[in-house]
Amino acid sequence: MNKLKTLFIAGCMTAFASAANATLMLELSDGTTTKTLTDEVIGEAAFGTPGVVGYVGSVGTWTFSFTAGSSLTSTDFLKTLDISSLSTSSSAGGTLTIRLTETGYTNSPAPFQVSVGGTTQGSASFETWMGTGAFDQAELLYDSGDLTGNKVNEFSDSEGGNIDTANPYSLTLVAAITHTGLQQTSFDFETRIPEPASIALLGLGLVGLGAVSRRRKSKIK
Repeated sequence: MNKLKTLFIAGCMTAFASAANATLMLELSDGTTTKTLTDEVIGEAAFGTPGVVGYVGSVGTWTFSFTAGSSLTSTDFLKTLDISSLSTSSSAGGTLTIRLTETGYTNSPAPFQVSVGGTTQGSASFETWMGTGAFDQAELLYDSGDLTGNKVNEFSDSEGGNIDTANPYSLTLVAAITHTGLQQTSFDFETRIPEPASIALLGLGLVGLGAVSRRRKSKIK
């Protein structure tokens, strides 16, 4: 039993250490003007809410009702890196690039799942990259291609895969929105990956099942 406890605690400590060393940053750029915000640094719209970095305002001809990047872990140790943009509008044609990056990931090998959905009056594309530092786009994990709005301007896509790299590493989400004039786009784009502690819990469960199996065999004998 003490061995199982040690396994679980070690996994949790690894997950918390990863979160403590992570840097979460949001970048918005129209190609001429770039706005970069860091989680829990004064000036970002979600200041006071760790794990969420937000922006309200404008960048060039683009206006943001509220755009946020978040990195949150659920009770089942599933970590979600997410960009959510509500009513991003433009007064002229152009392309807006939104990037969300986080460093300090240590869960490899591990599966990942990407999903995106929203509405646009223009076109949009989404990518997930892996690297070694903030905003490092070294290896492409996911590419949606052009998701031009159709059927009441709606779009959606999803895909899964596996990460197998040296630790630690970073993940960067990239959303590119193109408008031809006075248009509007809203979307939610996320990449999910299990925390190291979830792997420890899986190992704990397997060890527990093995112990139960051995006890049952012993009773039968």
